[in-house]
Amino acid sequence: MGGYAPEGLLDWAAKIMEQCNQQGMRLPCILCFVSPNGSILAARVSLDQPNPIILAESVGTGGFRLPLTVVVVDQTNRSIRATIVADGKITYH
Repeated sequence: MGGYAPEGLLDWAAKIMEQCNQQGMRLPCILCFVSPNGSILAARVSLDQPNPIILAESVGTGGFRLPLTVVVVDQTNRSIRATIVADGKITYH
């Protein structure tokens, strides 16, 4: 992703977007990371851009803390929600 990308965030984004693809979600998508300390990152993921475009970002004290909540919404309003816990495991809800 362009701009600020905390360590691990790009890898998690790729894994989550792969899950979205497997579920038939359609690009463009909005991908949001939310941390318990108020840190957020929202990005637009599309086929016409080589990298996601950061739409909003606010990093609280301590950066992105786990567990992270991740929400993705596609162009048809389908959504997926995931949680990333301290060991890096992703759980889909």
